[in-house]
Amino acid sequence: MSFVTSSYSIGFGVGVKLSQKMKLDVGYFWTIYETFDKEYTEEYSAGGMAVQAKNTDSFTRTNKVFGVGLSLDL
Repeated sequence: MSFVTSSYSIGFGVGVKLSQKMKLDVGYFWTIYETFDKEYTEEYSAGGMAVQAKNTDSFTRTNKVFGVGLSLDL
């Protein structure tokens, strides 16, 4: 199953020089997606009777990423 929704992202990072040949990099990234609602009608039957039900499935997603790196100048 797949679905497509609008999204936006926010991110930032910083690098700190630890020595002449070493730098520490830290970053954070956050993507927020809009909620996608799928509406559909389904029929259920039992004992010779049928009932229709209106259903809604809501799909949401959020990504949060944290990264750390060490740069070495050999």
